[in-house]
Amino acid sequence: MIHRRLSRAVTLAAVAAAASLAAAPAAAAASGTFIATGSMHAPHTEGRATLLQTGQVLVTGANSGGGAPALPSPELYNPAAGAWTVTGQMNTPRIDATATLLPDGQVLAAGGAGASFALASAELYNPATGTWSVTGSMHQGRSGVAGDGNPSATLLPDGQVLIAGGEDAKFNPLSSAELYNPATGKFAPTGSMTTPRAGQSATLLANGQVLIAGGTGATAAAELYNPATGKFTATGSMAAPRGGNVATLLTGGDVLVTQGSAAGLFAERYNPATGQWSNASTGLHVCIYTQECQANSTATLLPTGNVLVAGGFVGLKSNPQTTAGAMLYHPDTNTWTGTGSMTTGRENQAATLLPDGQVLMAGGTLFDHPSVGHPGLLEFLSSAELYTP
Repeated sequence: MIHRRLSRAVTLAAVAAAASLAAAPAAAAASGTFIATGSMHAPHTEGRATLLQTGQVLVTGANSGGGAPALPSPELYNPAAGAWTVTGQMNTPRIDATATLLPDGQVLAAGGAGASFALASAELYNPATGTWSVTGSMHQGRSGVAGDGNPSATLLPDGQVLIAGGEDAKFNPLSSAELYNPATGKFAPTGSMTTPRAGQSATLLANGQVLIAGGTGATAAAELYNPATGKFTATGSMAAPRGGNVATLLTGGDVLVTQGSAAGLFAERYNPATGQWSNASTGLHVCIYTQECQANSTATLLPTGNVLVAGGFVGLKSNPQTTAGAMLYHPDTNTWTGTGSMTTGRENQAATLLPDGQVLMAGGTLFDHPSVGHPGLLEFLSSAELYTP
């Protein structure tokens, strides 16, 4: 999709200069509202956010959308101070890489694109030192340089990380998968998916299996990875094809999948007990080919059990714009309600549930398509905000 790579296709004449380090907002923010918090030191779009064991948030693998440097250094958000600090840059700066918190507190970043496409290399971030170290490389370069094509990464119950799919150097979706073993620092091949996929969602279920759904080249198909056998098997298909979808494990064990549908339901719900999907879009407009359907929005499970969906693209695909709007999914009733709007429209932002129950929205892109009498707007964001449930 064209809008997915706005940050690479368009160069800004100017990017916001120094980012302010605002003080943390008042803890007593009104329920259902967003409030600005400190801004990052550089714009970050399409980044990966990881909640560290320290309670801080690491944002990695972003690009600045035309600013300098093109691949900004990772940053840390301190919820207590409401401020960001720059931390160590990777040995090989990259975008579209995975980011997985390991049991020992380190963060594994694998694949992505940097000086070359479809990197096979991987690195570990050590929060204690704020530095990255090289670890074993994957057997296959994996990136997402052609669009919604990132590989998925899932921490398994035994501490290993399942890396699946993504795009190779020729932009072809991959069916292969591999396992990273933190004890040895090495990757080993495991069974391949039943179909090539890139940009799929991957969710660890309560039974220890991993649900793989949608993605480029996978249409509506879904499958399950069994760590005990190292094999993938097909499960029920979704009603709507979905590339670049977002999956959320609900409190009761079901999986909510949102966005990524060009036509059909905005959201669907997977029941592991039956292996089937059901409509989770009650009260929402059906997605149609000519309209944006909150593509590149985020979905975050709240302490209440509800799911916060925020931002993304809306409007005609020929004339799209980002929205500041947000809404809540209620699993108990399978319904949606509105909630407060963000302080600015965003797509491709990073969203993180903080230990205190607030949700951090960081970076992303603000876009309004040019039209007659309107020059349009394209801004790669360094700003951040907090949602209070």
